[in-house]
Amino acid sequence: MNLDGKKVHFVGAGGIGMSALALLAREAGALVSGCDLVTGKGVELLRRHGIPVEIGHSPEHVAGADLVVYSKAVPLNHPELAAVAADGARLLSREHLLSLLMRPRRGVGVTGAHGKTTTTWLLGRILIEAGFDPTVLVGGIVDELSGNFRLGSAAPGSASDGVFVTEVDESNGIVADFHPLAAVVTNVDDEHLDLFADRMAMADAVSRFLHSMKQGGIAVLSADDPVLVELAARLRSDRPDLAVLTVGFSASADARINEARDGAFSVALPQAGAVELKLRIPGRHNVANGALAAAAASWLGAPPAAISAALAAAPPVHRRQELVARAAGVVVYDDYAHHPTEILATHNALSSVVKGRFIAVFQPHRYTRTRALWTRFIEALSNFDYVVFMEIYAASETPLAGVSSAALARDALKKRLNVQYISRAHLVVEHLASIVKPGDVVITLGAGDVGEVAYALAERLERPDQD
Repeated sequence: MNLDGKKVHFVGAGGIGMSALALLAREAGALVSGCDLVTGKGVELLRRHGIPVEIGHSPEHVAGADLVVYSKAVPLNHPELAAVAADGARLLSREHLLSLLMRPRRGVGVTGAHGKTTTTWLLGRILIEAGFDPTVLVGGIVDELSGNFRLGSAAPGSASDGVFVTEVDESNGIVADFHPLAAVVTNVDDEHLDLFADRMAMADAVSRFLHSMKQGGIAVLSADDPVLVELAARLRSDRPDLAVLTVGFSASADARINEARDGAFSVALPQAGAVELKLRIPGRHNVANGALAAAAASWLGAPPAAISAALAAAPPVHRRQELVARAAGVVVYDDYAHHPTEILATHNALSSVVKGRFIAVFQPHRYTRTRALWTRFIEALSNFDYVVFMEIYAASETPLAGVSSAALARDALKKRLNVQYISRAHLVVEHLASIVKPGDVVITLGAGDVGEVAYALAERLERPDQD
Protein backbone atom coordinates (compact mmCIF):
# COMPACT_ATOMS: atom_id res chain seq x y z
CA MET A 1 0.00 0.00 0.00
CA ASN A 2 1.54 3.29 -1.12
CA LEU A 3 1.18 6.05 1.46
CA ASP A 4 3.70 8.46 -0.02
CA GLY A 5 2.22 11.96 -0.04
CA LYS A 6 -1.14 10.78 1.32
CA LYS A 7 -2.86 12.69 4.11
CA VAL A 8 -3.53 10.12 6.84
CA HIS A 9 -5.42 11.00 10.01
CA PHE A 10 -5.45 8.74 13.10
CA VAL A 11 -8.49 8.86 15.40
CA GLY A 12 -7.37 7.73 18.84
CA ALA A 13 -3.75 8.36 17.88
CA GLY A 14 -2.38 8.11 21.43
CA GLY A 15 -3.05 4.39 21.81
CA ILE A 16 0.05 2.23 22.01
CA GLY A 17 -0.70 0.41 18.75
CA MET A 18 -2.01 3.48 16.96
CA SER A 19 1.01 5.63 17.80
CA ALA A 20 3.41 3.02 16.40
CA LEU A 21 1.39 2.72 13.21
CA ALA A 22 1.22 6.50 12.85
CA LEU A 23 5.02 6.65 13.06
CA LEU A 24 5.31 3.88 10.47
CA ALA A 25 2.94 5.73 8.13
CA ARG A 26 4.94 8.93 8.55
CA GLU A 27 8.17 7.09 7.68
CA ALA A 28 6.41 5.67 4.61
CA GLY A 29 5.95 9.22 3.34
CA ALA A 30 2.45 9.97 4.60
CA LEU A 31 1.43 13.37 5.93
CA VAL A 32 0.21 12.21 9.33
CA SER A 33 -2.06 13.91 11.82
CA GLY A 34 -4.04 12.63 14.77
CA CYS A 35 -6.43 13.34 17.59
CA ASP A 36 -7.25 11.83 20.97
CA LEU A 37 -9.28 12.61 24.05
CA VAL A 38 -6.34 13.06 26.41
CA THR A 39 -2.66 13.95 26.32
CA GLY A 40 -0.99 10.68 27.24
CA LYS A 41 2.41 9.17 26.59
CA GLY A 42 1.43 8.12 23.08
CA VAL A 43 0.38 11.63 22.14
CA GLU A 44 3.58 13.04 23.63
CA LEU A 45 5.62 10.51 21.65
CA LEU A 46 3.99 11.51 18.37
CA ARG A 47 4.45 15.20 19.07
CA ARG A 48 8.14 14.63 19.81
CA HIS A 49 8.39 13.14 16.32
CA GLY A 50 6.72 16.18 14.79
CA ILE A 51 3.27 14.70 14.25
CA PRO A 52 0.46 17.14 15.13
CA VAL A 53 -2.14 15.65 17.48
CA GLU A 54 -5.27 17.54 18.50
CA ILE A 55 -6.90 16.94 21.87
CA GLY A 56 -10.63 16.41 21.43
CA HIS A 57 -12.59 15.19 18.45
CA SER A 58 -14.18 17.14 15.63
CA PRO A 59 -15.34 16.32 12.08
CA GLU A 60 -13.05 19.14 10.95
CA HIS A 61 -10.04 16.96 11.76
CA VAL A 62 -10.72 14.62 8.82
CA ALA A 63 -11.30 17.38 6.25
CA GLY A 64 -9.01 16.82 3.28
CA ALA A 65 -7.74 13.44 4.50
CA ASP A 66 -7.08 10.68 1.98
CA LEU A 67 -7.23 8.01 4.66
CA VAL A 68 -8.68 7.94 8.17
CA VAL A 69 -7.50 5.23 10.57
CA TYR A 70 -9.32 4.37 13.78
CA SER A 71 -8.72 2.07 16.72
CA LYS A 72 -11.20 -0.47 18.04
CA ALA A 73 -11.79 1.83 21.01
CA VAL A 74 -13.49 4.29 18.62
CA PRO A 75 -17.16 3.47 17.82
CA LEU A 76 -18.21 3.57 14.18
CA ASN A 77 -20.83 6.22 14.97
CA HIS A 78 -18.07 8.56 16.13
CA PRO A 79 -18.56 12.03 14.54
CA GLU A 80 -15.17 12.00 12.84
CA LEU A 81 -15.78 8.58 11.31
CA ALA A 82 -19.27 9.61 10.23
CA ALA A 83 -17.73 12.60 8.46
CA VAL A 84 -15.35 10.43 6.46
CA ALA A 85 -17.95 9.15 3.99
CA ALA A 86 -19.19 12.66 3.33
CA ASP A 87 -15.64 13.87 2.69
CA GLY A 88 -14.74 11.04 0.34
CA ALA A 89 -11.81 9.68 2.35
CA ARG A 90 -11.08 6.00 2.82
CA LEU A 91 -11.76 4.56 6.27
CA LEU A 92 -9.62 1.74 7.70
CA SER A 93 -9.26 0.17 11.12
CA ARG A 94 -5.78 0.13 12.63
CA GLU A 95 -5.61 -3.63 12.09
CA HIS A 96 -6.57 -3.38 8.41
CA LEU A 97 -3.88 -0.81 7.71
CA LEU A 98 -1.28 -2.83 9.62
CA SER A 99 -2.16 -5.99 7.68
CA LEU A 100 -1.90 -4.15 4.35
CA LEU A 101 1.51 -2.74 5.24
CA MET A 102 2.86 -6.08 6.46
CA ARG A 103 1.45 -8.37 3.80
CA PRO A 104 4.07 -7.78 1.05
CA ARG A 105 6.93 -8.32 3.53
CA ARG A 106 8.34 -11.31 5.33
CA GLY A 107 5.83 -10.78 8.08
CA VAL A 108 6.20 -12.24 11.55
CA GLY A 109 3.03 -12.01 13.62
CA VAL A 110 3.00 -12.64 17.37
CA THR A 111 -0.32 -13.27 19.07
CA GLY A 112 -1.76 -14.80 22.24
CA ALA A 113 -3.68 -13.86 25.35
CA HIS A 114 -0.57 -13.05 27.39
CA GLY A 115 3.07 -12.26 26.68
CA LYS A 116 2.84 -11.13 23.07
CA THR A 117 4.36 -7.70 23.72
CA THR A 118 7.46 -9.11 25.43
CA THR A 119 7.77 -11.90 22.87
CA THR A 120 7.52 -9.42 19.99
CA TRP A 121 10.24 -7.25 21.51
CA LEU A 122 12.57 -10.19 22.22
CA LEU A 123 12.13 -11.50 18.68
CA GLY A 124 12.70 -8.06 17.22
CA ARG A 125 15.78 -7.56 19.42
CA ILE A 126 17.26 -10.87 18.23
CA LEU A 127 16.75 -9.96 14.57
CA ILE A 128 18.31 -6.53 15.13
CA GLU A 129 21.32 -8.21 16.76
CA ALA A 130 21.54 -10.65 13.84
CA GLY A 131 21.67 -7.82 11.30
CA PHE A 132 18.28 -8.37 9.69
CA ASP A 133 17.38 -4.66 9.96
CA PRO A 134 13.73 -5.54 10.76
CA THR A 135 10.79 -3.21 11.05
CA VAL A 136 9.35 -3.82 14.52
CA LEU A 137 6.07 -2.66 16.07
CA VAL A 138 5.79 -3.36 19.80
CA GLY A 139 2.73 -2.90 22.02
CA GLY A 140 4.72 -0.99 24.63
CA ILE A 141 7.51 1.53 25.05
CA VAL A 142 11.06 0.20 24.73
CA ASP A 143 14.01 2.35 25.77
CA GLU A 144 16.27 0.92 23.07
CA LEU A 145 13.74 1.93 20.42
CA SER A 146 13.07 5.33 22.02
CA GLY A 147 9.43 4.40 21.65
CA ASN A 148 7.38 1.50 20.35
CA PHE A 149 8.54 1.34 16.76
CA ARG A 150 11.62 0.67 14.65
CA LEU A 151 11.81 1.31 10.92
CA GLY A 152 13.91 -1.24 9.07
CA SER A 153 14.46 -2.36 5.50
CA ALA A 154 10.88 -3.65 5.42
CA ALA A 155 9.58 -0.09 5.38
CA PRO A 156 6.40 0.36 3.31
CA GLY A 157 7.26 1.73 -0.10
CA SER A 158 10.78 0.28 -0.08
CA ALA A 159 11.96 -2.27 -2.63
CA SER A 160 12.97 -4.64 0.15
CA ASP A 161 10.85 -7.56 1.28
CA GLY A 162 12.64 -7.48 4.64
CA VAL A 163 11.34 -8.80 7.94
CA PHE A 164 8.36 -7.05 9.50
CA VAL A 165 7.68 -8.06 13.12
CA THR A 166 4.46 -7.03 14.84
CA GLU A 167 1.95 -8.01 17.46
CA VAL A 168 -1.36 -9.22 16.10
CA ASP A 169 -4.34 -8.61 18.35
CA GLU A 170 -6.36 -11.83 18.26
CA SER A 171 -9.48 -9.91 19.26
CA ASN A 172 -9.56 -7.62 16.23
CA GLY A 173 -11.73 -9.88 14.05
CA ILE A 174 -9.47 -9.74 10.97
CA VAL A 175 -6.58 -11.96 12.06
CA ALA A 176 -6.96 -14.00 8.88
CA ASP A 177 -6.03 -10.93 6.81
CA PHE A 178 -2.40 -10.75 7.99
CA HIS A 179 -0.92 -13.74 6.10
CA PRO A 180 2.40 -13.87 7.96
CA LEU A 181 5.35 -15.96 6.88
CA ALA A 182 6.05 -16.83 10.50
CA ALA A 183 3.58 -16.89 13.38
CA VAL A 184 4.23 -17.15 17.11
CA VAL A 185 1.40 -17.96 19.53
CA THR A 186 2.08 -17.70 23.25
CA ASN A 187 -1.19 -19.08 24.72
CA VAL A 188 -4.97 -18.84 24.74
CA ASP A 189 -7.07 -18.00 27.79
CA ASP A 190 -10.42 -16.65 28.92
CA GLU A 191 -9.69 -13.18 27.61
CA HIS A 192 -11.37 -10.47 25.53
CA LEU A 193 -14.61 -11.76 26.97
CA ASP A 194 -16.51 -8.80 25.58
CA LEU A 195 -15.90 -10.47 22.18
CA PHE A 196 -15.21 -14.17 22.85
CA ALA A 197 -17.65 -16.36 24.76
CA ASP A 198 -14.78 -18.49 26.09
CA ARG A 199 -11.21 -19.52 25.36
CA MET A 200 -12.31 -21.88 22.60
CA ALA A 201 -13.82 -18.96 20.73
CA MET A 202 -10.48 -17.23 21.04
CA ALA A 203 -8.80 -20.43 19.85
CA ASP A 204 -10.95 -20.32 16.70
CA ALA A 205 -9.63 -16.83 15.95
CA VAL A 206 -6.05 -18.02 16.47
CA SER A 207 -6.72 -20.98 14.18
CA ARG A 208 -7.90 -18.67 11.40
CA PHE A 209 -4.72 -16.64 11.84
CA LEU A 210 -2.53 -19.74 11.55
CA HIS A 211 -4.38 -21.18 8.57
CA SER A 212 -3.93 -17.88 6.70
CA MET A 213 -0.13 -18.10 6.75
CA LYS A 214 1.95 -17.79 3.60
CA GLN A 215 3.10 -20.91 1.81
CA GLY A 216 6.20 -22.52 3.33
CA GLY A 217 6.17 -20.57 6.58
CA ILE A 218 6.50 -21.65 10.20
CA ALA A 219 4.11 -21.65 13.15
CA VAL A 220 5.77 -21.61 16.58
CA LEU A 221 3.30 -22.49 19.34
CA SER A 222 3.55 -23.02 23.07
CA ALA A 223 3.71 -26.71 23.98
CA ASP A 224 2.47 -25.86 27.48
CA ASP A 225 -1.00 -24.85 26.32
CA PRO A 226 -3.24 -27.88 25.61
CA VAL A 227 -5.41 -25.89 23.21
CA LEU A 228 -2.39 -24.86 21.15
CA VAL A 229 -1.09 -28.43 21.11
CA GLU A 230 -4.39 -29.45 19.51
CA LEU A 231 -4.16 -26.56 17.07
CA ALA A 232 -0.63 -27.64 16.13
CA ALA A 233 -1.84 -31.15 15.27
CA ARG A 234 -4.70 -29.76 13.19
CA LEU A 235 -2.39 -27.33 11.39
CA ARG A 236 0.05 -30.10 10.48
CA SER A 237 -2.82 -31.99 8.89
CA ASP A 238 -4.47 -29.05 7.14
CA ARG A 239 -1.30 -27.22 6.01
CA PRO A 240 1.47 -29.76 5.29
CA ASP A 241 3.44 -27.00 3.56
CA LEU A 242 4.05 -25.30 6.90
CA ALA A 243 6.67 -26.11 9.50
CA VAL A 244 4.94 -26.43 12.88
CA LEU A 245 7.06 -26.30 16.04
CA THR A 246 5.85 -26.57 19.63
CA VAL A 247 8.15 -25.02 22.24
CA GLY A 248 7.82 -25.26 26.01
CA PHE A 249 8.52 -27.00 29.29
CA SER A 250 6.29 -29.95 28.40
CA ALA A 251 8.01 -33.28 27.86
CA SER A 252 6.07 -33.60 24.59
CA ALA A 253 7.41 -30.32 23.15
CA ASP A 254 9.22 -30.44 19.83
CA ALA A 255 11.73 -28.03 21.37
CA ARG A 256 11.78 -28.61 25.12
CA ILE A 257 12.94 -25.89 27.49
CA ASN A 258 15.34 -27.09 30.16
CA GLU A 259 15.39 -24.38 32.78
CA ALA A 260 18.24 -23.79 35.17
CA ARG A 261 18.13 -20.77 37.50
CA ASP A 262 18.16 -16.99 37.26
CA GLY A 263 16.81 -16.87 33.71
CA ALA A 264 19.26 -19.43 32.29
CA PHE A 265 17.83 -22.19 30.10
CA SER A 266 18.58 -24.40 27.13
CA VAL A 267 16.38 -25.21 24.16
CA ALA A 268 16.80 -27.00 20.84
CA LEU A 269 16.44 -24.47 18.00
CA PRO A 270 15.34 -25.28 14.43
CA GLN A 271 18.59 -24.34 12.66
CA ALA A 272 21.07 -24.64 15.50
CA GLY A 273 20.32 -27.57 17.79
CA ALA A 274 20.55 -27.21 21.57
CA VAL A 275 21.76 -23.81 22.77
CA GLU A 276 22.32 -22.30 26.21
CA LEU A 277 20.55 -18.98 26.74
CA LYS A 278 20.00 -16.49 29.54
CA LEU A 279 17.37 -13.80 29.94
CA ARG A 280 17.84 -10.45 31.62
CA ILE A 281 14.09 -10.34 32.35
CA PRO A 282 12.96 -12.50 35.31
CA GLY A 283 10.15 -15.03 35.38
CA ARG A 284 9.41 -18.53 34.13
CA HIS A 285 6.78 -17.11 31.77
CA ASN A 286 9.45 -14.91 30.22
CA VAL A 287 11.71 -17.91 29.72
CA ALA A 288 8.84 -19.37 27.69
CA ASN A 289 8.46 -16.09 25.78
CA GLY A 290 12.18 -15.98 25.10
CA ALA A 291 12.28 -19.56 23.87
CA LEU A 292 9.40 -18.92 21.45
CA ALA A 293 11.17 -15.83 20.12
CA ALA A 294 14.47 -17.70 19.82
CA ALA A 295 12.85 -20.55 17.87
CA ALA A 296 11.19 -18.22 15.36
CA ALA A 297 14.38 -16.18 14.94
CA SER A 298 16.46 -19.32 14.41
CA TRP A 299 14.13 -20.50 11.65
CA LEU A 300 14.48 -17.11 9.99
CA GLY A 301 18.26 -17.54 10.05
CA ALA A 302 19.48 -15.78 13.19
CA PRO A 303 22.68 -17.46 14.46
CA PRO A 304 22.90 -18.76 18.05
CA ALA A 305 25.44 -16.11 19.06
CA ALA A 306 23.04 -13.31 18.09
CA ILE A 307 20.13 -15.01 19.86
CA SER A 308 22.18 -15.42 23.03
CA ALA A 309 23.52 -11.86 23.01
CA ALA A 310 20.10 -10.31 22.37
CA LEU A 311 18.24 -12.21 25.08
CA ALA A 312 20.96 -11.47 27.63
CA ALA A 313 20.86 -7.73 26.86
CA ALA A 314 17.19 -7.01 26.11
CA PRO A 315 15.60 -4.81 28.78
CA PRO A 316 11.93 -5.21 29.69
CA VAL A 317 9.25 -3.28 27.88
CA HIS A 318 7.90 -0.43 29.97
CA ARG A 319 5.11 -1.53 32.30
CA ARG A 320 6.32 -5.14 32.15
CA GLN A 321 7.91 -5.75 35.56
CA GLU A 322 9.32 -2.25 35.25
CA LEU A 323 11.49 -1.21 38.16
CA VAL A 324 10.33 2.33 38.87
CA ALA A 325 12.45 3.14 41.91
CA ARG A 326 14.25 2.01 45.02
CA ALA A 327 13.45 4.74 47.53
CA ALA A 328 13.56 4.88 51.32
CA GLY A 329 14.19 1.14 51.39
CA VAL A 330 11.03 0.45 49.34
CA VAL A 331 11.11 -1.17 45.90
CA VAL A 332 8.45 0.08 43.48
CA TYR A 333 7.46 -1.78 40.30
CA ASP A 334 4.86 -1.13 37.63
CA ASP A 335 3.27 -3.87 35.54
CA TYR A 336 0.60 -4.09 32.86
CA ALA A 337 -0.92 -7.27 34.35
CA HIS A 338 -4.70 -6.99 34.11
CA HIS A 339 -5.68 -10.66 33.99
CA PRO A 340 -5.41 -13.24 36.80
CA THR A 341 -2.90 -15.31 34.82
CA GLU A 342 -0.70 -12.26 34.35
CA ILE A 343 -1.01 -11.12 37.97
CA LEU A 344 0.14 -14.53 39.20
CA ALA A 345 3.03 -14.65 36.71
CA THR A 346 4.19 -11.17 37.73
CA HIS A 347 4.05 -12.02 41.42
CA ASN A 348 6.00 -15.23 40.91
CA ALA A 349 8.63 -13.54 38.75
CA LEU A 350 9.28 -10.61 41.08
CA SER A 351 9.19 -12.72 44.24
CA SER A 352 12.05 -14.73 42.74
CA VAL A 353 14.31 -11.67 42.59
CA VAL A 354 13.22 -9.48 45.53
CA LYS A 355 11.98 -10.34 49.01
CA GLY A 356 9.76 -8.43 51.39
CA ARG A 357 6.13 -7.57 52.10
CA PHE A 358 4.39 -7.56 48.72
CA ILE A 359 1.81 -4.79 48.30
CA ALA A 360 -0.33 -4.68 45.17
CA VAL A 361 -2.23 -1.70 43.84
CA PHE A 362 -4.74 -3.23 41.44
CA GLN A 363 -6.87 -1.34 38.95
CA PRO A 364 -9.25 -3.74 37.13
CA HIS A 365 -9.57 -3.11 33.41
CA ARG A 366 -13.04 -3.27 31.79
CA TYR A 367 -16.27 -4.20 33.48
CA THR A 368 -16.77 -7.29 31.31
CA ARG A 369 -13.39 -8.76 32.23
CA THR A 370 -13.86 -7.96 35.92
CA ARG A 371 -17.26 -9.65 36.02
CA ALA A 372 -16.18 -12.75 34.10
CA LEU A 373 -12.96 -13.35 36.07
CA TRP A 374 -14.15 -12.14 39.49
CA THR A 375 -13.18 -15.24 41.48
CA ARG A 376 -9.93 -15.74 39.60
CA PHE A 377 -8.86 -12.17 40.39
CA ILE A 378 -9.36 -12.79 44.11
CA GLU A 379 -7.40 -16.05 43.92
CA ALA A 380 -4.49 -14.41 42.05
CA LEU A 381 -4.34 -11.44 44.42
CA SER A 382 -4.37 -13.71 47.48
CA ASN A 383 -0.62 -14.17 46.89
CA PHE A 384 0.02 -10.58 48.01
CA ASP A 385 0.35 -9.48 51.62
CA TYR A 386 -1.79 -6.42 51.07
CA VAL A 387 -3.93 -5.23 48.15
CA VAL A 388 -5.29 -1.76 47.41
CA PHE A 389 -8.13 -1.77 44.88
CA MET A 390 -8.62 1.27 42.65
CA GLU A 391 -11.82 1.81 40.70
CA ILE A 392 -12.27 -0.07 37.44
CA TYR A 393 -10.69 1.50 34.37
CA ALA A 394 -13.63 1.38 31.98
CA ALA A 395 -11.79 1.86 28.66
CA SER A 396 -14.67 2.11 26.17
CA GLU A 397 -17.22 0.22 28.28
CA THR A 398 -20.25 1.41 30.22
CA PRO A 399 -20.71 0.30 33.86
CA LEU A 400 -22.40 -3.02 34.65
CA ALA A 401 -24.77 -3.39 37.59
CA GLY A 402 -23.05 -4.83 40.64
CA VAL A 403 -19.58 -4.74 39.07
CA SER A 404 -17.20 -2.41 40.89
CA SER A 405 -13.83 -2.48 42.59
CA ALA A 406 -15.49 -1.80 45.92
CA ALA A 407 -17.62 -4.93 45.54
CA LEU A 408 -14.60 -6.95 44.43
CA ALA A 409 -12.67 -5.72 47.48
CA ARG A 410 -15.55 -6.70 49.78
CA ASP A 411 -15.58 -10.23 48.34
CA ALA A 412 -11.80 -10.44 48.69
CA LEU A 413 -12.15 -9.41 52.32
CA LYS A 414 -14.62 -12.26 52.84
CA LYS A 415 -11.89 -14.60 51.58
CA ARG A 416 -9.64 -13.14 54.30
CA LEU A 417 -7.43 -11.13 52.00
CA ASN A 418 -5.87 -8.03 53.54
CA VAL A 419 -7.41 -5.37 51.29
CA GLN A 420 -8.44 -1.73 51.05
CA TYR A 421 -10.56 0.07 48.48
CA ILE A 422 -9.41 3.58 47.56
CA SER A 423 -10.89 4.99 44.37
CA ARG A 424 -8.65 7.96 43.60
CA ALA A 425 -4.99 7.74 42.63
CA HIS A 426 -3.74 10.63 44.77
CA LEU A 427 -5.40 9.13 47.83
CA VAL A 428 -3.75 5.79 47.10
CA VAL A 429 -0.36 7.52 47.02
CA GLU A 430 -1.06 9.25 50.32
CA HIS A 431 -2.17 5.97 51.91
CA LEU A 432 0.85 4.01 50.70
CA ALA A 433 3.28 6.73 51.73
CA SER A 434 1.89 6.50 55.26
CA ILE A 435 2.15 2.71 55.62
CA VAL A 436 5.15 1.48 53.63
CA LYS A 437 8.38 0.70 55.42
CA PRO A 438 11.88 -0.42 54.40
CA GLY A 439 11.79 -3.88 52.87
CA ASP A 440 8.36 -3.46 51.27
CA VAL A 441 7.75 -4.19 47.59
CA VAL A 442 4.97 -2.18 45.93
CA ILE A 443 3.64 -3.30 42.54
CA THR A 444 1.04 -1.39 40.55
CA LEU A 445 -1.04 -3.72 38.35
CA GLY A 446 -3.42 -2.91 35.52
CA ALA A 447 -3.84 -1.77 31.92
CA GLY A 448 -5.25 1.65 32.78
CA ASP A 449 -3.49 4.61 34.39
CA VAL A 450 -2.51 2.87 37.63
CA GLY A 451 1.15 3.18 36.66
CA GLU A 452 0.97 6.86 37.56
CA VAL A 453 0.60 5.75 41.19
CA ALA A 454 3.97 3.99 41.05
CA TYR A 455 5.78 7.10 39.82
CA ALA A 456 3.96 9.43 42.22
CA LEU A 457 4.73 7.13 45.15
CA ALA A 458 8.39 6.90 44.15
CA GLU A 459 8.64 10.69 43.99
CA ARG A 460 6.94 10.99 47.37
CA LEU A 461 9.32 8.49 48.97
CA GLU A 462 12.36 10.17 47.43
CA ARG A 463 11.16 13.56 48.73
CA PRO A 464 9.41 12.82 52.02
CA ASP A 465 9.36 16.49 52.95
CA GLN A 466 7.25 17.37 49.88
CA ASP A 467 3.46 17.44 50.23
